[in-house]
Amino acid sequence: IWLTLAGAAASWLAVNLPVAIAAPDGWMVFWTFNADRGADLGSLVASSAELTGEPRTTVAELLVVRQALETSLLAKVMPLHTAASRAEIRELAHEMEERAAQGRSFAELDQQFHLSLFAPLRNSTLEGILGAFWTLLEVVEGPGPDVAIDPEVAAMHTAIIDAIEAGDFNHGF
Repeated sequence: IWLTLAGAAASWLAVNLPVAIAAPDGWMVFWTFNADRGADLGSLVASSAELTGEPRTTVAELLVVRQALETSLLAKVMPLHTAASRAEIRELAHEMEERAAQGRSFAELDQQFHLSLFAPLRNSTLEGILGAFWTLLEVVEGPGPDVAIDPEVAAMHTAIIDAIEAGDFNHGF
């Protein structure tokens, strides 16, 4: 058992020490951010953004990737939705618009909207990529002002579900 513990400690040091020395502030953000949560794809993306020093650029790039993935999968996922599941997604969009009108954050509803939209695919890799966007956004935005208060962004989600229900998969995103 001691050999196993020594190997684990050596591995941890081999991975963490060079990063902690090269970018102590970024490493500390990564360490504190992950202290209370499990590992996921978002951890890797968030730490990468901190280490490069351009987290807002990484958020923008990840948004482009997320939109491309979502758009490419709409035609595949929509036949899997029931009227009830589409109604639940529409309700999330409606709640987002209500919160935006009140100047309140709808970030968790936004995440729930996108995860619900693609849940019928049962694709854990896709869920990880989608989740990584909000993980990184949380790191970049922190406890300060929230980007998810813009009424236009909230309204876009209603437009997404409108386009989907109309069978217009190309104009949803």
